Amino acid sequence: MRNTGIAILVSLISVLGYAQDNDSATLRKNGVAEVMKIQFVHAFAGETDSCLMDHIKVNNRGRVTYHKVDMMCMGYESQEETFFYYKGDKLVSLSSIRDNENFLTSDYEYSDGKEPTAIRSFLFQTNDSMILLNQYFRNRKHRMDSSYSSVSQPDGTVIKSRSYARYNKKKELVQLYTLNSDGTPREMVSNEVDDDGKVKSIAFTSYGDNPSFSQTFYEYNQDGKIANTLNTVNQKQEYLYNEKGLLSNVLSYNPKGALEIEYIYKYKYHK
Repeated sequence: MRNTGIAILVSLISVLGYAQDNDSATLRKNGVAEVMKIQFVHAFAGETDSCLMDHIKVNNRGRVTYHKVDMMCMGYESQEETFFYYKGDKLVSLSSIRDNENFLTSDYEYSDGKEPTAIRSFLFQTNDSMILLNQYFRNRKHRMDSSYSSVSQPDGTVIKSRSYARYNKKKELVQLYTLNSDGTPREMVSNEVDDDGKVKSIAFTSYGDNPSFSQTFYEYNQDGKIANTLNTVNQKQEYLYNEKGLLSNVLSYNPKGALEIEYIYKYKYHK
């Protein structure tokens, strides 16, 4: 249950900035109401089927209000729908349905910042609750330089960690380092930023019993949008855009350079 609880809470936090690969500003600028992300697998000879992998709905502020994931596209017999509720631009609650049954609800609490100080979640299938409490510490320039997190899990255990942020001279985040409560390292995310403020690479390192390292490198087109990425296992993704600057296709190549999966984006717009 320990790992399950952490995974769920991490996914809830990440959804605060989630915008289906297009950033919120681009969605808002174009009046996007819905995004359909279709998966087309090229790896299988003669395969012509496509699968609606992701479907989101977006409000007038570019915030996701609905997200459906069809995990059958990835070989799992499951579907999940999540509904998001906001006060202004702050996410205040969400509810998820998995395979037509209530899965979880989460309520977000804030103090004076944009980051949630508490996330309280309830899991219907196990009748359990989880609480994530966060404390944020800022430097004299009001940038967050560290945070303290405490996760109360359904089995009663409490997992604590602390994260430290490091910035460059241009106030850009270049490193986020997380420690366990006993001071041992848990993970580190490092950003390499160029002189124009664009991310050149993102490296992720995990420590502990199963240490790992991965790094993704980014190249940009003349409009400043991501043109392609390449990771440390030689997997490449190519990004294509329509005339509005929205993603139209993402081409994913395997380490041998063969086109493996294509993601096709379709849009509906606010009237």
